[in-house]
Amino acid sequence: MYFGRNFKISGIASVKVAIATTLTGLIVCTNFDTAISQTAIQPQTPLPNMAENPDLPPNLNLHTRFDDISTKISENAQVHAIGVYEGYYDIPRRFREHKQGMVELKITKNDTPIVLVLTAYEPVKWNIINESNIKIEYVILSGYHNQEVTGITSNTPILNESYKKGDEDYFYFYKNDSEVRYFPSRDGCTEQKYPQESSYVRSTIKIKEITGLEFTSIQGKYSEKNFEINNQTQGSYLSTERDRGFCYKNSAGELERNF
Repeated sequence: MYFGRNFKISGIASVKVAIATTLTGLIVCTNFDTAISQTAIQPQTPLPNMAENPDLPPNLNLHTRFDDISTKISENAQVHAIGVYEGYYDIPRRFREHKQGMVELKITKNDTPIVLVLTAYEPVKWNIINESNIKIEYVILSGYHNQEVTGITSNTPILNESYKKGDEDYFYFYKNDSEVRYFPSRDGCTEQKYPQESSYVRSTIKIKEITGLEFTSIQGKYSEKNFEINNQTQGSYLSTERDRGFCYKNSAGELERNF
């Protein structure tokens, strides 16, 4: 079946629309009797380029891109990174329960501006205690699950990335797994190397990529309630020997977790 009809569009030549029916449905064809002039198409106001405005939502210092962050950080700023697998719980979480833990970070430093990098696998609320009002130039949150920070001023910029939010550039760490990982076994303890899968290596690369600076200190534990940053907090506080010691204890049945 076929039928056609002429339509008159305001300011534009008539257009013939042909509609044909088939066994599978309708086919709509158009036959222009007169070409439509390009001048009939009015330019529209271009949509705003959201990529030019990294602040989402408005009026919040919540950034979702790595671009240009290093330009907002002082050259003499110190980058302090802290990572945990999970925070502290008043009541231990159940297996596969991803409830929010707590970590408290106390800052007692001199007047050197700092950048905080706070990461975790499980969701964590990071509470910052900054009684001396040390200048925090940037807070970078990242993790597999969503992270949250409290105790900072409202004008402190925040970058918040997580796998659960769909961010591809998320990272987290809580130990140095770049050299050797230790696994309990019937024979005592098995050593395996996975440098290409190291969450620690990925994290240090991302920290340098975001800030343009090397970290001043990096701390990590499987689970912890309190951390501190002071004038003596420098270097790495991650130990593969600790990992090895826990592994052997696990093999002996003294601990349930392989930290």
